[in-house]
Amino acid sequence: MFIDRKSDINEVLLCLSTNHSHLNYRLKVKLSKNEGYVLSCLQEGLDTREIGERLGVDIKSVYASRLRLMNKMQVGNRIDLYQNIVRQ
Repeated sequence: MFIDRKSDINEVLLCLSTNHSHLNYRLKVKLSKNEGYVLSCLQEGLDTREIGERLGVDIKSVYASRLRLMNKMQVGNRIDLYQNIVRQ
């Protein structure tokens, strides 16, 4: 099974956070640790400022991570990103 931008967010996070080789998942793209954290925070509904505070990084770093997520998930804007994140 492939994990892509249409995959359930919990499925993506599960594959990123643990080794589930027995499930035969393959990621089309790899996320950095920071991108994974930002993705998780977005799923929780945190805004950019809150994510920066939680991760202890500048807000511009959060914007950059979010942009890389958008590129890797092949979405054109934040709204599409958020729709993909909340789709269960």
